Amino acid sequence: MSKETPEINSKIEHEKKKLRARVMLYGGLGCMVLMIGLLALILVFFDKLIDLLG
Repeated sequence: MSKETPEINSKIEHEKKKLRARVMLYGGLGCMVLMIGLLALILVFFDKLIDLLG
């Protein structure tokens, strides 16, 4: 039993690292998508505003 414990712990640590990397990756992609969406909304808004003024 005591022989298996370090191996299991290292597997758990490895899974945690993989999960953390995945969360960071998806978080970064989500932020990028959000920023692009906001930028598109702002551009559309200014386009409409210019049409109204012009």
